[in-house]
Amino acid sequence: MDATNEDALLKAGIMQARGIVPTVVDFAGIALMDRHPRLLMEEYRIADESPPAGKTPVKSNLRRDYGVVIVAIGKTGGEMIFNPMSREKIDENGILVMPGKKDDLERMDSEL
Repeated sequence: MDATNEDALLKAGIMQARGIVPTVVDFAGIALMDRHPRLLMEEYRIADESPPAGKTPVKSNLRRDYGVVIVAIGKTGGEMIFNPMSREKIDENGILVMPGKKDDLERMDSEL
């Protein structure tokens, strides 16, 4: 067993110990680990006057335009909203956590 496979097994074991079901472990292993290096989980800081600032995830059009899925919104006060509802607002200077393809995330970063 090489170090890469050992790391993946260790990560999967930690996820299972935290109560994450096997299907989710399989998905995370496939989507975010070594087998698909083009898919990343990224944190994106919303700058002042950035187009998504003040909008909801739906109105931001990030999924439509860049293929990303917002899994968490970090509020300016430090609160982290996981699995945000469609009506949750994106704060200026807040944070978005989202998986996406490397090329799409890079394009989003350069355009926003």
